[in-house]
Amino acid sequence: MNNKNSLLALLDQLKSLENHQWDVNHDFGEVDRFPSMGQIGIWNYHIIPRVLKFVETCRIYYRFLSEDSSNKIKTKIEEILSIYLELQKLNDEITPENVNQFSTKLEKLDILSDNLEGLILTLDPDYILENNEDIIEIIDIISSTINFDENYYKDEILKINSSNLKQAALQDLILFYNSVLAGVPEYRYIHNINSLILNESKKNIKKTELESNIELEIAKNEYSIIEFKNKADQFKRPIRILNILIYGAFSIMILIVFTKFISQPDLKDIYYSIPLILVLSSFIAYLNKEKKTLSDQYHNYMKCHTELIALSTYIVGIDRVKSENLKIHLADKYFTGYGQNDNNSIATLLSNENINQIISLLKDIQKK
Repeated sequence: MNNKNSLLALLDQLKSLENHQWDVNHDFGEVDRFPSMGQIGIWNYHIIPRVLKFVETCRIYYRFLSEDSSNKIKTKIEEILSIYLELQKLNDEITPENVNQFSTKLEKLDILSDNLEGLILTLDPDYILENNEDIIEIIDIISSTINFDENYYKDEILKINSSNLKQAALQDLILFYNSVLAGVPEYRYIHNINSLILNESKKNIKKTELESNIELEIAKNEYSIIEFKNKADQFKRPIRILNILIYGAFSIMILIVFTKFISQPDLKDIYYSIPLILVLSSFIAYLNKEKKTLSDQYHNYMKCHTELIALSTYIVGIDRVKSENLKIHLADKYFTGYGQNDNNSIATLLSNENINQIISLLKDIQKK
């Protein structure tokens, strides 16, 4: 990263050349002016446009450049900047020798700037992708130099789900690009990419087919799935009501214990409160029993609902005959109450004996 930052800093220095204005002197012997109109023209219309174009290109490339290319670019920029500083010094002091040297060095700078366009910029095959935008940028860079179907490779590489495979595909593409720039194209890298894309396409086709079969199987069981969910939802409200009643009765019992047994420990109040506490305890026990029964049924229906959905994803990979046999085997569990215990307790009320005991206790309290 430090290498890339130093390259950016040099590019900024190179771009700053466009702002330089040469000091023009008109009093040097037989020479009309120094620098001459022709020299200023070379600077403004040859050197600077090439430099600015090169800077713009490098700013697009710089993150993906190979170490070798980065070093070559820096060496070239440093050479240009060095000649530019020498030209500045020559421009500050007008002598016949300086005028000749200025002309010679300006010609050299003109040649160097012309060579910038032909500088081969290879990419780093070990570059770690940060996001999909990197893929688009790299392929655009490659397509601007060599002729290949960039839209196809851009679309297909972006479709790859695995980040490792995506990295491998792009690495092969960069290696192919670098080999083309070196004059010895290695098409095995393109073959690797095409093979990877083909394998991913096959995976996607299988995945799509599997998803379609799952959706079809879920559609077959849709009515049963919905009914199990609706049946489970019917128990939510009764369970909620029972919870409220249990908490309410328990709170009343705690309040009685606190007020009669702790705050005002009066034996008469304690005597009267015991039957009421027993009644509340019996009521709470009854409510808990009913709540457990309803909760068991709720969970059984939800199990059937969830397992029917999961079953659809499971049987798509099984032979059709075996999957039908599996459905028949599981039907006994789903449609006979999930093997639950006898739930006749739903309709069970407090026994007559319990009711008579509660009534008798209430009458005794009322008489006293």
